[in-house]
Amino acid sequence: MRTKAKSIPWITPAIKQQMRTTTKRNGIRLNSPIRWDMYKTLRHEVNNKMRKSKIDFYHKEIGDCAKLKDFKKIWSLINTLTGKNNKSTTITEILVNDNSIADS
Repeated sequence: MRTKAKSIPWITPAIKQQMRTTTKRNGIRLNSPIRWDMYKTLRHEVNNKMRKSKIDFYHKEIGDCAKLKDFKKIWSLINTLTGKNNKSTTITEILVNDNSIADS
């Protein structure tokens, strides 16, 4: 069963478009060192843009909360950044070939 990924607010439509153009398939399928180098360069640019966009997003969010003196929201953002809000899910049952396997 697949779940839809949560929306990531710092990924802009421009970054999404650039992600689509940096397909790994082109570098591998065409088996060309030039294409592979071009793919790596574009991938590096996309990763840098995503990092900068994420930093800008959280700076803006924390700045907005600080202006409003909303400390609960600030700490919520800090906990999100540090990963304290991530809850691991425990799988208790798996379905394999129409057979249910449960954790005992």
